[in-house]
Amino acid sequence: MTKQETLWAANNNMLFAVIIVLLVIIAILAFFVGRGTGGWGSHHAAVVSNGEDVVVTIIDDKRCSDCGTDQITTQMKQVPFLSLATFEEKDFSDEGTKEFLEENNISVLPAVVFSTNTLWDGGTMTPYLKALPGWEFSLEIGSSFDPFQERSDKWFLVLDPQVLETINTSSHFLWAQEASVAWVEYSDLGCHFCQKLHSEWTIEEVMKRFPNELQKTTNHYISVWGQNSRTAAEIIECVGEVAGSKEFNEIFEIAFESKKYTADFLIEEAGKLWVNTEALNNCIENPDIKTQVQDEMNIWNQVFGITGTPGNVIINVQTGEYQVIPGAFPAENFIQTIDSLLN
Repeated sequence: MTKQETLWAANNNMLFAVIIVLLVIIAILAFFVGRGTGGWGSHHAAVVSNGEDVVVTIIDDKRCSDCGTDQITTQMKQVPFLSLATFEEKDFSDEGTKEFLEENNISVLPAVVFSTNTLWDGGTMTPYLKALPGWEFSLEIGSSFDPFQERSDKWFLVLDPQVLETINTSSHFLWAQEASVAWVEYSDLGCHFCQKLHSEWTIEEVMKRFPNELQKTTNHYISVWGQNSRTAAEIIECVGEVAGSKEFNEIFEIAFESKKYTADFLIEEAGKLWVNTEALNNCIENPDIKTQVQDEMNIWNQVFGITGTPGNVIINVQTGEYQVIPGAFPAENFIQTIDSLLN
């Protein structure tokens, strides 16, 4: 080996040694900086932990029958970087739990709270950890059960009497007009699952089971299906304004059955139902109808938490008790809920 080659090799070895030392120093600094910045406002910086010193608190409410908290807990325990973590389970009724939720602005359950955000997770979970005032972190899991809402002895949510009166007076109910239970379906004509609910005879099966106890209507909730759905909702609302509840529900069913909901099609079908075309067009052109449809959506989103379609609300109109059934479930799910509300 020449002298020049020997010097070149020695310099390379020294360079590699320096790089290794620097990497070790950076790793040590990252560890201590991560551990020292695990509090309020630091959840974008700290990403180091072996899970051994992590405490995961899962807060449930025993009144919630469909929160799926056991499944959430099981899945969390199977996450590799939480295999050494300590898991605690608490109920809303436990001493101090309500106060903890209030102090940390947590209003829905189940809630998952981490003692730190220094997780060696490769960025799979830390982006979804929200810093809490109490130096802890909550994991966003899309919970919806509100333990602070008023509930009946049967654990049903209870509507404010004024809201219940608004539903009774503004909705286009059919079938048993003096029924004890109301089924209010919030749907989007472009929604595949809404079409499924109407095409698989689910509604007919439930109505047949409760011929005298149940009344039903379909209301608008425009989700992500585009301008055609919004225009269709305004036209159908105008059919109800001009002609009444019977025609309102019929035009809804025609649209779902045919899977057509363009403006021309709906106006033509409304004419076949003997809806006054001139009055209908005047209503459609009135800008107030756009505001009315949007206001209705906003109200039901705030009252019932409707965020997707179909959103079904089953209400005991005498007691105000209600339950939300989100999705196109089989008839048996609706029958069980109605039975519980009646009994």
